[in-house]
Amino acid sequence: MNTNQVLALLCDLFYASVDTVAYNIAFNMYQMAKHPNIQEKVYEELCQVITPGTDITYETFEKLKYLKAVIKETYRQAFNISFLRLTPVSAFGVSRTFEKDIEVGGYHIPAGSFVFIQPNVASHLDEYFLEADTFNPNRWLSDSIHANKSFPIMPFGYGGRMCVGKRFAEQEIYLNLINILQRFRIEYHYEDIGMQTKFLNQPNKPLRFTFLDRE
Repeated sequence: MNTNQVLALLCDLFYASVDTVAYNIAFNMYQMAKHPNIQEKVYEELCQVITPGTDITYETFEKLKYLKAVIKETYRQAFNISFLRLTPVSAFGVSRTFEKDIEVGGYHIPAGSFVFIQPNVASHLDEYFLEADTFNPNRWLSDSIHANKSFPIMPFGYGGRMCVGKRFAEQEIYLNLINILQRFRIEYHYEDIGMQTKFLNQPNKPLRFTFLDRE
């Protein structure tokens, strides 16, 4: 790649992550506020894994299995980007143009066809996720039958054209949630927040969270 292409990728990396990450964090906080038992389980994990005053590293993220499961379940319900399970933050899906004839599920798709995949439809189907409308992070833990079912959600796409900022965005989400949950208990006492689709899927009501200092 030449210098201009590298600069374009860096711009995408930072600019495209601002609203998408913010909405993902908002949906994560909302889900944990609505499910205080899940929020407390995340907090307990943080207390066990992170020693006060120590640096948070990539190895730290790898140990936070339950927080990772909560974030993944929120992805299932909250994809972000309009081009791309209860609230996917990506509103559209993943698209590809086939270079050769292929048969998928008994359907013949000729070369040159434009194919559009809707993960935020698949992520709501009981066919792929038992009790799909229930927010259940346990489905993503290693001993769950759903643990390796990543393709019905794909918040960052897949393969050579997947989101270039995946690692950067995930680290932002982890760090923000860790810092918030270590210091505060999150509550929400208003009507349920739904989702509105513009360029991104985003909350359709003000985020009127209450942050209570932890003892």
